[in-house]
Amino acid sequence: MLLLIISKSYEAFPPGSIPTVPVLTEGVVKAGSAMLVAGLKMSAPILAAFLLLMVVLAVLARIVPEMNILFISLPLRVGLGLLMVMIFFPFINGFVAEFADLMGKLLPY
Repeated sequence: MLLLIISKSYEAFPPGSIPTVPVLTEGVVKAGSAMLVAGLKMSAPILAAFLLLMVVLAVLARIVPEMNILFISLPLRVGLGLLMVMIFFPFINGFVAEFADLMGKLLPY
């Protein structure tokens, strides 16, 4: 896939030619917005799980003030992180392939 993108870049901008500024800026804006959306898609479930964990720990701290939440939260956060990696790891391959196809389509021509 990387070699295909490199070959397309040589077709779009042959060596020795000077690409125009509007073409470059349009490509940079499209690539930047695609990367932002991809990052949000990848991180949204994990951020939601950690937000839920923090809310549960905050409620637990208010209910049981004698409990040391800092001491309890670290193993829970590590465990939740490992669980989320285990759950979402099979989906990463398809997501990366889809993102690579999208980046390949952003090149002109």
